[in-house]
Amino acid sequence: MKLSDNYMLSEIGDKTAAIPVGQNVADMSKIITLNPTGAFICECLQNELSLDELRNRLYTRYECEESERHIIDKDIDDFVAFASAIGLIRK
Repeated sequence: MKLSDNYMLSEIGDKTAAIPVGQNVADMSKIITLNPTGAFICECLQNELSLDELRNRLYTRYECEESERHIIDKDIDDFVAFASAIGLIRK
């Protein structure tokens, strides 16, 4: 997986946003404000990563116990599905 070339990350105040570039640059409705976890995921995906590599980075970041990993796994799956559907990331 990787962040789409159609978006770039930008800090706006204390928020991180995914801003469309290229042909979509004028479409302000495509700007996506990210929560801290979404921003971390997108930062990780500026380079190609497998789903397992992404999961491991989140486990480490949130010091996740083995028994809690299913919670992060569901959140990652939901984010990846949403981000893929809108073209923010490519699988």
